[in-house]
Amino acid sequence: MVGRRPRRRRRRGTDLGVALPDCAAAAFGGIQIAITSNAKNLALATAQAGVRAATSAPGDVSRAAPAAQTSAATKAAGTLDGPGINVSLDGNTVTVTVTAQSGKGDQAAAVAAPGGVS
Repeated sequence: MVGRRPRRRRRRGTDLGVALPDCAAAAFGGIQIAITSNAKNLALATAQAGVRAATSAPGDVSRAAPAAQTSAATKAAGTLDGPGINVSLDGNTVTVTVTAQSGKGDQAAAVAAPGGVS
């Protein structure tokens, strides 16, 4: 038995060709979720800016849409494309709704921010 070389064991494990596409898909999925979440947060901040403008003393609903439009143009430029801003008044409750497309073409959900007007 002199001179006999030990056999190499075949390494068992995950094949890189199978694992890499799964990891890449998970990473890109996470990035897409982050982009969509950021767009929704910017739409909410835009709606809240409109509500703040409408409800600050003296309460005037006509200030909501321009304030929301300014907020969208300054803080969400490049992220929210063509934001649609809708202001409604029900009693003394003002609601600003922002609907937009995110920069990558995905739709950011319509976000409503209610507030009271006295």
